[in-house]
Amino acid sequence: MKLLAAFLLLLFSQNAYCQKENFSIKLCPLALFDEPSFPTIQGGFEFKLSRKITWYTEAGIKYRKSYYENADTNFIASNGFKLKTEIRYYLQNRNKSALDGLYFAANVFFTRDLHNTEIRYHTQKDTVTKTDAFGAKKNIFGINLICGYQLYRSKQIGIDVYGGLGIRFRSISTINKEYNKNTDVMERPIDPNIDAIRQQIDADAGASIAPNLTLGLRICYRFRK
Repeated sequence: MKLLAAFLLLLFSQNAYCQKENFSIKLCPLALFDEPSFPTIQGGFEFKLSRKITWYTEAGIKYRKSYYENADTNFIASNGFKLKTEIRYYLQNRNKSALDGLYFAANVFFTRDLHNTEIRYHTQKDTVTKTDAFGAKKNIFGINLICGYQLYRSKQIGIDVYGGLGIRFRSISTINKEYNKNTDVMERPIDPNIDAIRQQIDADAGASIAPNLTLGLRICYRFRK
């Protein structure tokens, strides 16, 4: 939480710096329903570094359990946060503002998620099904390359739509887990689904690398000189 507090302080200091510059505040409505990851109340600030270059920073706090947190026991308190910082380059430069139009960007992000989960498995020597409920601590660091479009329908109100690809580095530790990936076999559905993928990642734990797909929409409010 100290990391989150430091990041929020950065957001507030950025806001103070931007009072005399073109800048915008943004809310991320889709983050409220991000069940595959976890739901957050999320928003950020964007401000100009030059005519076509801006800096965007964002933070989100987990406000409820994900739909996929289905364990009946609580070995760990469910909480988490998301942090992101991004440099953007706008190709268009309408009205001498670098806060609208087509842009390309690069960002880095950090996510921390604490939750409980439950899996079903059997040993390699027999087929007797066992249930294992445990707590998981997940830290994710990653980078993305982004393409987006920011459009203002009025002087103040706009939308920011984006998508991108990147890579994520996961580090997961568990509490009270009995399943051993070296000697046990996790029971999974015939058709892959989000819940089964989440359970497998948590059960395997340790460090891993995976591709990252990011898509989103933000509601913007722009302040101008």
